[in-house]
Amino acid sequence: MNFHYTVKSKREIKDLLKAIEEALTEIQFSIQWQTNLTESIKKKGLDKVEAAYHILEVCNPFVAEKILSQNPEAHYFLPCKMTVHEKDGEVYVGLLRPTHLMQ
Repeated sequence: MNFHYTVKSKREIKDLLKAIEEALTEIQFSIQWQTNLTESIKKKGLDKVEAAYHILEVCNPFVAEKILSQNPEAHYFLPCKMTVHEKDGEVYVGLLRPTHLMQ
């Protein structure tokens, strides 16, 4: 089993990021932090990464409380990480499988 779950999107990255934020809000998740990793790399004068990589950390405080009350060591993989990225000219969204991390 892969450590991640990733699907291809037909949306452009900007539109996909907005749709993700809206969908997360509907299920009581929020984006705690996000970065444009490619932009951060380029700001350091590096140029080998051309594809877009957006990293989001998302959390539902109700779920986080439940998980942490059952396993205080879960803080190592919270909040959950999602990515929106390009690969071979296509846009993908993915996340780490929490069940894989808990093993």
